[in-house]
Amino acid sequence: MTRDRGYFRDAWNIGGAGRRNEDDEREPWTGAFRAGGAVKIVSESIGNRSAATASADGGVVYRPSTRPALAMAWAFRNAGGRLKYIRDSEPLPLELSLGLAHDWEPEDGHVVTAAEAVVPLHARPYAKLGVEYERTVAKGTYAIARVGFHGRSVPDLGILSGLTFGAGARVNRFSFDVGFQPLGALGQAFRLSLGWKFGRRS
Repeated sequence: MTRDRGYFRDAWNIGGAGRRNEDDEREPWTGAFRAGGAVKIVSESIGNRSAATASADGGVVYRPSTRPALAMAWAFRNAGGRLKYIRDSEPLPLELSLGLAHDWEPEDGHVVTAAEAVVPLHARPYAKLGVEYERTVAKGTYAIARVGFHGRSVPDLGILSGLTFGAGARVNRFSFDVGFQPLGALGQAFRLSLGWKFGRRS
């Protein structure tokens, strides 16, 4: 009787056996992990009273080897102490989030889609969605369009307050971006940013 596992092929690779089929190129759930964190000091003033405490942010990003264009992430924000005024103290707005992002490479550009579910400890859960489209317009010059949705303000300010729109341009190392968000009764918000990338070109 043969002892060569390759003889059995798919019949040997049964669920739960924990054995690798020699025809498989990669093991399941292998890939690249990245982790990061930050510690910060939070200070707040109300009238002539102030309070400060330390907090931390952190997260993990995983890219599966079978689909490296997909990124899955878990993060936490504002984990730490409490802001204390005289005798009363208030916890920081701790929140947990799970996110997915995917890079797409159509023939006429580059597309990134992303989704995130956020669960605050002391508030309602909400979702974020976003799409970015980048297209080459000349050598070293790229035009960018963005649209997104942020669900946190929707219950109070209406569905339009969750929409965001943006556009940008990237020329070699220099980048310029502008964003617009309608806020219902609060008016509108505009954001402008300029960027310069240091180091070697990617």
